[in-house]
Amino acid sequence: MRNFRETIKENGWLVTEPVEYRGNEKASRLRRLLNYAVAESLVASERAGALAGVSTAEFLSELGNVF
Repeated sequence: MRNFRETIKENGWLVTEPVEYRGNEKASRLRRLLNYAVAESLVASERAGALAGVSTAEFLSELGNVF
């Protein structure tokens, strides 16, 4: 691990990535947690939708599709 870290530092990769990332990332942890909370009746679906920034109907239509 130490050698790996030193190589990263020597090449300046702590600041700049060695290659350009062209992927498309989408955060899903909040949605997964909200799905769990609704499934376990910890949070109402209306509140979960509001926390996710979508309507209740949209949240319910996506329920279970986050994984």
